[in-house]
Amino acid sequence: MPSFGQTLYHDFGIRQAVCFSASCFQDETRLAWTDSFAKKVNRGEASKIKASSMLLVISQNCDIAARKDVLDSAVEIVVCKKLKERNVFEGNKFAHSSRKLQFYISGSWYEANVDYIITVEKEEILTAIQASTSFEINHLLKEYSESVPVWRANRYLRSGLPDSFNELFFPVLEQHIEKIETEANIEQGDYSSYIRAMFVKVEPLEESSNHTFELFALLRDNVEDQTMSKIQDAIECMAEALEGASDFDDKSMIYADRERNTTVSYLNGLLKLNLDYHSLSKGDDDIGPEKL
Repeated sequence: MPSFGQTLYHDFGIRQAVCFSASCFQDETRLAWTDSFAKKVNRGEASKIKASSMLLVISQNCDIAARKDVLDSAVEIVVCKKLKERNVFEGNKFAHSSRKLQFYISGSWYEANVDYIITVEKEEILTAIQASTSFEINHLLKEYSESVPVWRANRYLRSGLPDSFNELFFPVLEQHIEKIETEANIEQGDYSSYIRAMFVKVEPLEESSNHTFELFALLRDNVEDQTMSKIQDAIECMAEALEGASDFDDKSMIYADRERNTTVSYLNGLLKLNLDYHSLSKGDDDIGPEKL
């Protein structure tokens, strides 16, 4: 006999990054599910899972379809509120933010927020689905569905940089990353970019109005001198823009270099930037840990 999870996965299409409307379920069911919210203030409040909400599955497929429910008895779902288009922010798309993820589906914008994750027993979900007369799976566009696991992982794999630095750095990064990637682009080959990874060093790591920083791009060995120089110039331009937008001081020794010229000890003093969200926003499938 299949497990509840296998039935959800194979018979009803409950998989990571699929959505279904909260209106599919009765009011008392939605109210009961609020008990699993992490924050007490959200529990027992019917308004926290409105009928207009979209429920987004964030559990991994292997956990959902586990053969033994006792090993993985529940499914993680994030309750997503409906947004007006004017409230959509580019920085909350494609897993840039580790707290919020905004996406478009079924003609409307929605926002997932880590404060509104519920954990529902698989048997409960199956019972609710079987009792529903309007249950329907909604599939995200590829650009959004691929961002869901990245967004979920980013909650645990953040760079650890202080908010006082991030608040000024990421807007500058958004303005300059396109230029950097253009200079690093590989038109033909196994990789999309000469940049293997980008790194940053910030001091102090505590909240402060005055930070010093270093920026560095680790490049593939086959990058030509002229291309490397253009990448260096683009990153230096970003560093100058960050200085101009803040009271931060650029202490970078070199903005980019080939792998063979870069020591492990140097990289150990830097933090790797997670820029998967940028690759996702450009429809790039090449978003592994070795890619920008």
